[in-house]
Amino acid sequence: MSDALARLALLPDQVMPSDQELTDLVRARLAERSGRGNRARIRVIEPEGGLLARHLAALAPEHDVVDGDGTADVVIANGMLHHLPAAEFGAAIDALAGSLEPGGMLVLFDYFHVHDQELETVERTPAHPDGLRHMVRGYRATRELLEGTGLRWVEFHPFRHPFDLPASEDFDHLRTHTVMTEDSGRLCLRGSLLQPWCHVVAHRPPA
Repeated sequence: MSDALARLALLPDQVMPSDQELTDLVRARLAERSGRGNRARIRVIEPEGGLLARHLAALAPEHDVVDGDGTADVVIANGMLHHLPAAEFGAAIDALAGSLEPGGMLVLFDYFHVHDQELETVERTPAHPDGLRHMVRGYRATRELLEGTGLRWVEFHPFRHPFDLPASEDFDHLRTHTVMTEDSGRLCLRGSLLQPWCHVVAHRPPA
């Protein structure tokens, strides 16, 4: 679980800005697809302690947040994929796409950027002595991977963090913090790693 998520998880009624933005996006896309009044089954895959499923159930009562296996109309992987190397990431995308109903929607919240680069860093700190992998993936390769599973209409929505997160004074235990820039607003960093959080949406065509 990210440090920002861990801090906000201490406040169970606090809706993270990324969760609110994701909820708004899902509700809008479902309204466009199905028309208002049609319930969708939504499955959330997130780190232990994550609160998106709880927030979705409260903020989108017109739909059903479900647990367990099986297919769903919407599948969300929330901050789960940036630790996976390429082969495992591809397998995860195959499994997620395969769990969608026809006409369903996949939503990823993770590290994606506009550059045609795949970046890998390994964080070794006292908290992660064996190394913690972070992968940043480009839009083009991600689009091709999603389309290779049969998904279409891929969208990328970069997430702009709306408030400041202070840097840790303990350099042995990294956590997400923000830095203001003149043109980009707040950038999220973990140590020297830029975290380009982005919501990615893709759709399985109707049968």
